[in-house]
Amino acid sequence: MITEKRLTEKKTAVRLAACLAALVILLFCAAELFGASYFCTEQPLCESPVGEITAHSPVLQELSLSAEYIDCFELCFGTYGRVNDASVTVELLDSAGGTVFAETFLVSSLADNAYRAFRLSSPLALSGEGFSLRISSDAEAGEGVTLWRSSSDRMEGSLSYGDETVNADLALRLYHGGAKGFATVLPWLCALLLILVPLAVFLLRFCERTKAFCEKHPWADAALTVLIGALFSFLAVFFAALLYVKAVGSSVLFAPLSLLAYVFSPVNAVRALVLLPLGVLAFAILFYGARRVSDFVFEKRWLITLSVLGLWVLCKVNFSNVSIYNGIIQPHLGDGLMSPLFGQTRPIRSDEWLVDMAQAVSTKFAGYGRFNEILRGTSNYNLAATGLYFSLAALAEPFNFGFYLFGTEYGVSLFWCAAMLFGIALSFEFGYIISDKSRVGGLLGIALIALSPFHLWWSVCDLIVGALGFLVCAYYCVHAKRFLHRCLLLASAAFSALYFVAQLYPAWQVPFVYIIIALFAWIAIENFDRLKAFCRRDWIAVGVAVAAFGVILLAYVLEIREYSASVLSTVYPGERFETGGYALRKNFSFIESFLLPFKDITAGSNNSEASTFFSLYPLPTLIAVYVLIRQLAAKKKDSTQRLDVFNIALLIPTLFLTVYCTVGIPAWLSKITLMSYSPAFRATDFLAFANTLLLIRNTSRLNRYRLRLPVCAVAVGAVLLFSLREAEKMCPSYMTVLYAVLIFATALAFGVACFSRLPEKLRSGILVGFCAIAIGVGCFVSPMNAGIGALTEKPVALKLQEISQNDPEAKWIGYDSIILGQYAVANGAPCITSVNYVPNMALWQTLDPDGVYNEVYNRYAHVVLKFTEGETVFTLLTPDSMQLELSYGDIAKTGVKYILSQKLIEENSSLVDLALLYAEDGAYIYEILFLK
Repeated sequence: MITEKRLTEKKTAVRLAACLAALVILLFCAAELFGASYFCTEQPLCESPVGEITAHSPVLQELSLSAEYIDCFELCFGTYGRVNDASVTVELLDSAGGTVFAETFLVSSLADNAYRAFRLSSPLALSGEGFSLRISSDAEAGEGVTLWRSSSDRMEGSLSYGDETVNADLALRLYHGGAKGFATVLPWLCALLLILVPLAVFLLRFCERTKAFCEKHPWADAALTVLIGALFSFLAVFFAALLYVKAVGSSVLFAPLSLLAYVFSPVNAVRALVLLPLGVLAFAILFYGARRVSDFVFEKRWLITLSVLGLWVLCKVNFSNVSIYNGIIQPHLGDGLMSPLFGQTRPIRSDEWLVDMAQAVSTKFAGYGRFNEILRGTSNYNLAATGLYFSLAALAEPFNFGFYLFGTEYGVSLFWCAAMLFGIALSFEFGYIISDKSRVGGLLGIALIALSPFHLWWSVCDLIVGALGFLVCAYYCVHAKRFLHRCLLLASAAFSALYFVAQLYPAWQVPFVYIIIALFAWIAIENFDRLKAFCRRDWIAVGVAVAAFGVILLAYVLEIREYSASVLSTVYPGERFETGGYALRKNFSFIESFLLPFKDITAGSNNSEASTFFSLYPLPTLIAVYVLIRQLAAKKKDSTQRLDVFNIALLIPTLFLTVYCTVGIPAWLSKITLMSYSPAFRATDFLAFANTLLLIRNTSRLNRYRLRLPVCAVAVGAVLLFSLREAEKMCPSYMTVLYAVLIFATALAFGVACFSRLPEKLRSGILVGFCAIAIGVGCFVSPMNAGIGALTEKPVALKLQEISQNDPEAKWIGYDSIILGQYAVANGAPCITSVNYVPNMALWQTLDPDGVYNEVYNRYAHVVLKFTEGETVFTLLTPDSMQLELSYGDIAKTGVKYILSQKLIEENSSLVDLALLYAEDGAYIYEILFLK
């Protein structure tokens, strides 16, 4: 017989072994990550095109390389939004002009405004000599492509275009490094283990000895768990910081005081505090066991969600890419909190960090009234431009209330954290509901919806949160037993529906609405008996909720009516009318989506456009049809057999979207169904979402309709092979052979577990394992920041705020950059070159009274402005960006007084003089003085 004491000691030993094993694996991964052989030097600014590359205008970029070798580089190409028919040659030249690498390719293979990689056949050893990149083409004018560049010279080495030297640098990435690796970090791992083993033994022994006391005093148990969890989170940050210092070879490592100052810096303290929930969870699982912790987390899931929300908002956490500004604006000035706490920034998500974030922050200076006088340097409706208007219509976006109540930084944090955490919680709830109250189904909801590649790469938390919030609240409202509880759920459903409507992106909302209608119909049909049992006061409460929804929606629509009219009258996107057509390749290419956080797509697409739901498309639709046929056959034999209403309801929009995204629909039907607002390449995203829901549903509900193992393996394998083929076509050479093999095996096991006849424990284990992988991958997509200091606390930002407060009526220009205009408005400077979310027709028509360039500026557009001695000219760069060459003689027409620039501007005019007011770390502010 094993005594209870002996059993406890054995459990302690097992937990200790598990803890140490996990720690060794974690440290090994950290060592490989931080000690990797390759490092990326990046010039990330894509502010304007260098010019069309033709046979007469090659591009030459000199490089200054301090690494031991280089084996890959990437350049950002632009196609001017057209299909070009020419070829481009990219060469890497040594100091003597000899070619050490060359590649020629057709420009038709390029994606617009995306990086393309060039990999050397073997690493090129560097010996201190200068290298350069030469890009040439056989294109004629009007048939070539371009390269994106910065607006100022930020790297050593000149840039030339044709015979002209340009004061700028190409947008490029250089992959190089030294002989770092796991071997150099191994001694440190051994030293850390010598510290951690005794510490782990002490903690577990201490917890066992205090167990009796904690059982009598629950508060002590909770306090002890939190305290040791905090220790876990701090140790994780401490060791990560130490390994990072070692990996980069910093001299700080051998200066104890400096090392301590770095490791115990404020940024690491914030990191440890942010990781507190994970530290508590890790300790609780090790000490109390996974099952007990799982039960507790499930029971208290909403309380835990709100607690984490409160903690993260106090730490000013957000998941924006706003820290990109730290490397663009005065990169040598700023503190550690201006960089991400965790993760890496994603420049491709420019609509978020460049447009939405800057415009939202501008309201700090414009106020939360009806009008915003900062954006575009003219009057704007705040609700349409920023979503921040403190009125009845503001109730449509409740996550924005942090701005009104707590200020900008806490407002940004509440907006992001609420969207992320509620997205996770609601995805779990909906997965739990549609899988017949299966926790594994809820976990699949988190892995396949909230932390899916599509959800995270597009930052569409708001859209999905609103839809799932409405459906979850509607479901639980029907099942509520207490009237007060039902009223609260009705109110939440109404606000969730408003939140969905307020996102204002018909390209996704229209197809999504059909899915929501189908799911709402399922809830109503499945719970018809419960609805019949509603009493008078229940229906009154429903009526009040619907009326409140209608009133707030009406207020919202009235506030945005002029914005809607302006958008519909534009060339882009207002004149767009869609009837569908083939756009399924993205859905078929789901297999590459787990690689997106770790490797950028450089040909054929980009990470955001390629992201989709990992839905095993089209297998869920086929399985749903198969189940329906089997159920109909069974019902024909026995009328008491029930059909799965969920499958039937969701198959209707799924099949409709399938038709729309393949052969398309007639124009009259597209207009009636409002699908004319949704391009097929956008509608297909929610076809994948519908398939994800069908997958979760049928994973838990197949029962006797499960496939035999060989049949299922063949079906899933065929889908995966086709997915590999389509992914390679969409993004050539993106997936490595190793990744393809690993993801094929993982997805095959997942698909078999979803649809085949396996023992329940084995099936659940595979599904939970897949969810752990998917959730882990998802956590690498979005960066985590503390505050928005990179946008509003740089020295030039404070100077912008000072000048704007002293001269609030003055207008600004962000010179030769699409970024500076947004940076200016984020700091209270009314700027005419900020993003034209609707065209500033009054200004542009003043500069173009004959309407010659109407097709160029009558659109949503980023604006690049330069001065010229000639006439004012508008040029379309891409469908959503334009360049304005502003004549010195026309500057007065704009009413502009100040200029924000990242280069010294030498005016060539007798009409104006530019007085330099501020210059520091590559940021310049000028005042325009008119001489005549």
